[in-house]
Amino acid sequence: EDLHLEWLPSNRQLLIVQPTSAVVLQTTSPFDTVSFTSTPETLWHVVSGTEILSSTGTTISKHNPITGGVERVYTSEAEIISMQESQGKVFVIQKGESQATISVIDYKTDESVVINTLPLSVAYELLEVTPSHITIANHNLQKIYLLSLPLQGQSNPLTQEIITLDANHALFNEDRSQLVLYSDFELKLFNIEDSTLKLLNRFSTRITDVAWYSDQKHIIISHGEKLVVADLSTNAETSQSIALLHDVTLSDFSLRTEEHILYATPDGLYTLRIK
Repeated sequence: EDLHLEWLPSNRQLLIVQPTSAVVLQTTSPFDTVSFTSTPETLWHVVSGTEILSSTGTTISKHNPITGGVERVYTSEAEIISMQESQGKVFVIQKGESQATISVIDYKTDESVVINTLPLSVAYELLEVTPSHITIANHNLQKIYLLSLPLQGQSNPLTQEIITLDANHALFNEDRSQLVLYSDFELKLFNIEDSTLKLLNRFSTRITDVAWYSDQKHIIISHGEKLVVADLSTNAETSQSIALLHDVTLSDFSLRTEEHILYATPDGLYTLRIK
């Protein structure tokens, strides 16, 4: 059964999303939970320790992970197919009649502004929103779109450049200067400042997940039944390989501490010490 896992800022609460329910688990007291109704189409995103957003169809709702309260906060004119929150605003991709639109919503003032457009598809996923960029995946085409956001004072966001990269997924490092990209078997590194792309490694088994490690000098890769900790200073040669019991899809490599990683298997949730 598919799981989506996301830590709340305190690292003491974990949002666990299943096809028909979303549960906030208190890790210090595993039997103390708060539950919300979900559907396979519902999108979830943690905003803060007291606010979780969800969207279903055209509706965005706010959930309190402490009290269990739910409040509808915004209704869109078009179906929302992906959502991310950043700095108090919600970035969405909406399915239009002839194209997909990327918009930013301020649900507190009920305002919406179109940032840019993409060819019509329902396979888009908003990966990350930073103060200067948005990354979007098209899973059908195996493309990553890197969209520059307008700087303060710039008036027309629709003139901003979109860079297209061949990959399934992308993840910024902590200072947003580099973007790690991976496809089924390849791992690449894109430098934001000079737009250079470097092949880091090819693998014989399919890559299922990738994340930056907390020191920003290593990348963690799940492929086959292994975890690989790759050292960027040695051109991503393997510095540590850990055998797993399953070909797992890791929970976005949710790092609870600098030395542990959380992952999900068909049997349950596990933490793994990687130092």
